[in-house]
Amino acid sequence: MRLLDLTPSPRVAVSEPIDEKPRRVIAVADFESACEGLVKNMKDAWDETTARDARALVRMFMGVLEEHEVEHTGQITQYHLGELRQHFNDIPVNWGKSARMRAMSAPELRAEGERLRERANAEGKKAKVGLKAATIRKHIGNLNHFLTYVRARGFEVGDWTFQGLRPKKPKAGLIRTQQHKPTPDEIKPIFSSPIYTGSLNHDRGRKKPGPHVFHDAAYFLPIMFSYLGARRLEFAGLALDDIAEDDDGLVLIIRTNKFRRLKTVQSARVLPLPDELVRLGFLDYCALLQELGYEAVFPELFSDKTLNDPGDRLAEVRPARPGLSRDRSRCVLRRQPLESRLLRQGEEPEA
Repeated sequence: MRLLDLTPSPRVAVSEPIDEKPRRVIAVADFESACEGLVKNMKDAWDETTARDARALVRMFMGVLEEHEVEHTGQITQYHLGELRQHFNDIPVNWGKSARMRAMSAPELRAEGERLRERANAEGKKAKVGLKAATIRKHIGNLNHFLTYVRARGFEVGDWTFQGLRPKKPKAGLIRTQQHKPTPDEIKPIFSSPIYTGSLNHDRGRKKPGPHVFHDAAYFLPIMFSYLGARRLEFAGLALDDIAEDDDGLVLIIRTNKFRRLKTVQSARVLPLPDELVRLGFLDYCALLQELGYEAVFPELFSDKTLNDPGDRLAEVRPARPGLSRDRSRCVLRRQPLESRLLRQGEEPEA
């Protein structure tokens, strides 16, 4: 009789294929393309300046991520956000205005900042290194916009926090009290410069004495600021259509136009055109620009090669005088001292 072997034989495990979904990530190399998608989504809420700031932030973030060999959004950690925040502290303030520095990697840009620090220390000056708190707040806000957009599109993004990274916003009114406000005596030398008394030529000799007086932004804007005390961009970005006449006479309409937006909705207003500007030929100047087909009051402040603030270009030709820094925040008269002067003279600052 033959016995059956009833010992159970070992079962061979059969592996069933697991349906793994591919990770949805965006490669760091594609961040700029993704940022353009965000800009399109925000076209009704952002002007070109805001879009440019967002693009600059994304390029900086890419540089830091590439430095740490991060390949896509799924590999970004809280550490990398912290590294970006430290990066802001160590780069030249004006890096975005230099084509040479814009082409640098993140480590190279920080090394450039260190060189500027060493040079400034040797000369006993303050180095223009490290972004200001307001600029860092803006960049972190744009980074939040970008990462929120990426996450909303369904791509893998970590759960991070900006707490402890974003500088606190100063209390209302504190910034104004910390800014230098030029006095009339500090402003007066501008009107004794060659721009008003006569220049050598319209180009490199603009600040050298000569026989020529040119009517342009460098000539008219300081007068407008002195009389009306508006924000620099409000006047630098005027359109010819913003000059009009109402029942009270000639006026400047401060409103959003194709050249710039206003800082706040409340900034929209109508200002009287000073008689001194009319006497100096401002209306004839505008009429000639219109005949030539221009739309901006100061077309030389705009370029098809750059989207920089037109007020920055004004600062390049503004005459240097003791007591007035070339810093953009000091390029114009503040409304606050203008109002103070009017009140001291017994006038109401309604304009």
